[in-house]
This record gives sequence, C-alpha cells and structure tokens, in this order.
Amino acid sequence: MPGPYLEYGTAGAVLAELELQGWITEERGRVHVVNPLDPPGPLLAVFLRGLPPPGRRRSGSGMSAGRWVRQSGRYAEGLYTDALLGRGTLLGETRRFLGPRSSTGSCGAVGCGSGSGSRTG
Repeated sequence: MPGPYLEYGTAGAVLAELELQGWITEERGRVHVVNPLDPPGPLLAVFLRGLPPPGRRRSGSGMSAGRWVRQSGRYAEGLYTDALLGRGTLLGETRRFLGPRSSTGSCGAVGCGSGSGSRTG
C-alpha cells in the first residue's frame, strides 16, 4: 500500500473540481454546498451527496475540508481507480502469493514493468 498520499490527493482533487464547477465553496477551511443538485458527473455526484446540505451560513457550519479529505480519501481513490480501470486508462494486475489470498494493483496503460502475474484490462 503506497500510503494515504494518493487517497488524500484524490479526495482533494474531488473537492477542487466541485469548487471549480461551482457546486461548493471553501471558507476558513470549511466546505459549504452552494448548489445541492447533482453535478453531471456521476462520481462527483456521489461525493457532493456526502457533504452536509446547504443551510444558513453561521460560524462552524459546513464541514472541515481536512476532515472530509481524511474520511473520504480511500473511497475517492477506490472509485476513481475503478473508473480508470473500467475505461482501460489503467491496467490491473493480479499477483498470487503463498496461500489463497491475491493482491490486485493498478499501473499506467504503458505497463506495469516486469513482474509475474496475469494482466487484466
């Protein structure tokens, strides 16, 4: 596992995209939904629904951006990785280790480098 950096980066990118498209705003480290309608992208819609609905702007309303990134990071990374694998942008690789467990990873469309295992795409 590469650590939380990819997860946090993906979740941060989701927030940035929602803000760029005008669905949320960030104020003093807190995320506020300004447009509760679903965005056209199905993945962004999933994450927008996970934020507190718009309400009166008072001190402490909304959700901490840092907290949301930490809570949603793994889910965001998983959904976007699965979407990229589904489109063929990434290639998945499954490796067998000693025992019945398998490990699935992903790599760029150029290739995963050397290694044993079967590739699926």
